[in-house]
Amino acid sequence: MTKQKGFTLIELLVVIAIIGLLSSIVLVSVYNARAKGRDAKRVSDMSQMSNALELYHNTNQGYPSGTAGVPDDLAPAFLSQIPVAPLPVDPPCDTITNPSGGQGNTFYYTPAGNANVVGGTTVWSDYNYYFCIGSQVGTIPAGLRTLSPKGIR
Repeated sequence: MTKQKGFTLIELLVVIAIIGLLSSIVLVSVYNARAKGRDAKRVSDMSQMSNALELYHNTNQGYPSGTAGVPDDLAPAFLSQIPVAPLPVDPPCDTITNPSGGQGNTFYYTPAGNANVVGGTTVWSDYNYYFCIGSQVGTIPAGLRTLSPKGIR
């Protein structure tokens, strides 16, 4: 009687099934980690925008006007560049429409309150900056959020 070397077909199929199962679990975990990373970046970008807008306010006695949902005159004096929302769009942001009528994933700035002219520049007493996060970040719940001088709500 000779002993055969090698694996049976059943053994190979079991190993392939186990590898497939483990790789699918890893892929789901990586996708979730990336989505949470994008949400954390959105909140971090809004924190940067808040700081830049407050610096602008301290210098110009008001908040900037906005063009196409972007604050005017912030870059490069107060911020190196205006942040753009990271892609891809995560649920629930893929179905939310922000108050500007745009997709919830986009960052959208609107000046608010009273307009004043200071040194030849129109400045505003308030602003709203809309953005969306797909999952809770710290104490900030998922969904459409608004950054204003009062913070994120």
